Amino acid sequence: MGFFNWLFGPKTKVKEKTKAMSEARNIPLTKYYAFNETGNIMVSTTNEGTEVINDNLKLMFMDMSIFFAAMTKAIVSRVDEDGKQISSIYNSNDITTILDESENFVEVKQEHIKVSSSEVGHKMSKELTEKLLGRQFDEHRLNFSRGLFSSICKGSDQNEGNGSIFFICESIMGLPMVSAVVIKLNSSSGKGTYIDQRKAGDIKERKMIEILEMQEEEGTNTIMREWEFDKNTYYFISPRSVSNVNFPSLEDSMVYEELVNTFKSYLKQK
Repeated sequence: MGFFNWLFGPKTKVKEKTKAMSEARNIPLTKYYAFNETGNIMVSTTNEGTEVINDNLKLMFMDMSIFFAAMTKAIVSRVDEDGKQISSIYNSNDITTILDESENFVEVKQEHIKVSSSEVGHKMSKELTEKLLGRQFDEHRLNFSRGLFSSICKGSDQNEGNGSIFFICESIMGLPMVSAVVIKLNSSSGKGTYIDQRKAGDIKERKMIEILEMQEEEGTNTIMREWEFDKNTYYFISPRSVSNVNFPSLEDSMVYEELVNTFKSYLKQK
């Protein structure tokens, strides 16, 4: 009996252990999301409905919104000696300068990403957004995305580091967190690789904005287009979580202007 216990006992235990291990798994939660009109801000939660957004996330969102507003004002206020505006919110170099200098954002990841699509128009811009953010969205189109990438391309001839910023506000099982994703198109002319898969070795370049303006019925699965982006991810540290001090309210014009001027000083140091 001892021999049979030794022979069969451990195997039975191993089988039970293997079964238990196979049943023990991580199950992802469904996330519900919404973008603002311009697509720069996405709110995501693991609970359905607006009433489940907790107060902590609302407060972090308010602080982030004030930061975004002040940063935007500082960037678009840059002018040359003739008073002509020389920057825009699509200047990724100015965006990263402010984030890097600020005490409220910590860079946690740097990536160089190649994104490709065989689509055109709205479908292509949605696919690029999904691949850059590492998320999939159920909508047929993201209404803001074509305009977003068109704006990035229109300034690319200035070679100012054209890109954009996404603020991701998440409530995961009630835990609030806010991050910022800065993307930069690595092409001074907005051109990307254009590969016709029907013709071996046929590789050309074509501007992204031309493809964005195409109608969806003009697309073909035989042509793949690819662009290179830099992607920097930052984690937001709300001032209230460190010192219980809030960002200034837009109604507090003097303190708000001080914040704007602080961001302007970061850009002057470039």
